[in-house]
Amino acid sequence: MRTLLILLTFIGCTQKSISQEFAELKTVLKKELTQKSNKDGRWIYYENKSEIKKIENLEVKKYLPKFDFYKVRLTNYLGHHISDSDCLILFDQEDLKMVLIEPLWYSGISSNLLKMFVGLELTDKNSILLFVFGLQDIMLTGSTGTFENTKYEPTKITFDLTNTPHRKNSVWRHLEIEIKENKILSFKSTNPTTGDIVKIK
Repeated sequence: MRTLLILLTFIGCTQKSISQEFAELKTVLKKELTQKSNKDGRWIYYENKSEIKKIENLEVKKYLPKFDFYKVRLTNYLGHHISDSDCLILFDQEDLKMVLIEPLWYSGISSNLLKMFVGLELTDKNSILLFVFGLQDIMLTGSTGTFENTKYEPTKITFDLTNTPHRKNSVWRHLEIEIKENKILSFKSTNPTTGDIVKIK
């Protein structure tokens, strides 16, 4: 009988711990990505299918110390199209604020994320490349693409986004980071098919 009571107590505590996991983040997600929204292109948070996972990425987090990174499955409503996708969420637990980074297949470039690093000063080539590789990892959240052909020059770093769902084995975006004396000045994304350019500075 005593063993049964101990087991039931353990199960109860475990279930409570699981339900409270990411509690503050869930509260903010419910508020910011509300099911009451009717905006076209909206992202909605449904707790029962969110599959929240914390992302450990020290090479990027050390430049954004206030934020923790999470992968969260959200539902997008765009016209008659409804789709679920993993998205990157930056969460400031102290101020209870979040930043939604839409997946590359939807946004084309992670503008909300990249603008946080304009003006960032790094120490040398090695620290720049480590940062870029870490940045590439979190930018791919929710995407099936890959980043390839990363090349370093003293004034820029370039790389390609390839193998997206709609453009197999081809370059979907060409990205460039403009740098000067190890300082990030801007990000540029070019669509090689249309020639359209998005620049963040």
